[in-house]
Amino acid sequence: GGDWSSDVCSSDLAGFVLHTAYIAANVSCLEFWRLTTTKVGFRAANLALINMMPLFLGTHLSFLSNLFGVSLKSWRMVHRSAGTMSFFLMLLHILIVVASRVSFSLRVPENLYGLIVCSQTFNIRDDHV
Repeated sequence: GGDWSSDVCSSDLAGFVLHTAYIAANVSCLEFWRLTTTKVGFRAANLALINMMPLFLGTHLSFLSNLFGVSLKSWRMVHRSAGTMSFFLMLLHILIVVASRVSFSLRVPENLYGLIVCSQTFNIRDDHV
């Protein structure tokens, strides 16, 4: 192959393109330009859950990287990207709920489950990766 610096540059460019596409796909799914703020908030919550799925696929990242046939470094990037996207989508959902000043009863299962997921998300540390 080529020299080491060209391999790193092409890898960085590919990662940048993939991250940009991933962000663009999530933003386009929000459809904030045509939906009401409340619907964007609900959609952000659903997208956060969808983006969390790769985070809970297995017990260890090396198992998943072997299962999908990708390097551990690449799978860590997927894991980190999904976690970051889930966090910001969840934050958007929370901000919309707070700004809309709707009642937030924990007797409503969706509210209770959302609070549990949110609290656990902030409890997770990156040292397990």
